[in-house]
Amino acid sequence: RKALLTEPRLEVRDLGKPILRAQARKGTAHIENHDVLLSGAAKLFFVQEDSTLETEELMFVPQTRQFRSDREVILRRPGAVVRGTGCVAGSDLSEVKIFNQKSVIQPGGKGPPSPKALDVLLSPEGAGAKGGSGR
Repeated sequence: RKALLTEPRLEVRDLGKPILRAQARKGTAHIENHDVLLSGAAKLFFVQEDSTLETEELMFVPQTRQFRSDREVILRRPGAVVRGTGCVAGSDLSEVKIFNQKSVIQPGGKGPPSPKALDVLLSPEGAGAKGGSGR
């Protein structure tokens, strides 16, 4: 069973502060396993890192607390842009992997910051799709 979502938004918080936000034009929530497929200009905003990951489709898998894509991705960080095909990003920012990547350091930039290791426990309330319509 699936629920179709319009403009879904997900937010991951640590101690009440947002650390990651995800959004897309549409999505599909899988009722049994709680996976959420974000599609159509899917974006991850890493709030504390001032970074954005963009791709056409992004799957959030709550069991592993990861976002995954096999599509082309662009990661924009202060001072750098990383392009590749496919990614795995931990919802706690402990791991962001981009496959087949090409990095571009922007002149005058300080380079990409390292992801921070945070211990985040996702609950159904903290990881649910917000703003979508469950049809």
